[in-house]
Amino acid sequence: MKQLYTPPKEVETKSCSSESGENLPLLISANKAAETLGISPRSLWTQTQSGTIPFIKLGRRVMYSPSSLQDWVNKNIVVGGGKNGEHN
Repeated sequence: MKQLYTPPKEVETKSCSSESGENLPLLISANKAAETLGISPRSLWTQTQSGTIPFIKLGRRVMYSPSSLQDWVNKNIVVGGGKNGEHN
């Protein structure tokens, strides 16, 4: 009997592992990014337009990388004690 199709043994996944070992999608939508960051979609869009938050443009769609968002958060942590919002 002739075999029509053999599926690949390893299937590529569209996710990456975080430092905690959980699988994250490579890209997330603006709504999911806003939810993840705990801000409104409007605030996210304002930060995106100003170039503050890293994003990826796919055609007309704007997407966000969870790992890039995590890196951005880590780089923008402000430690208290400084005057006028200075970071230490």
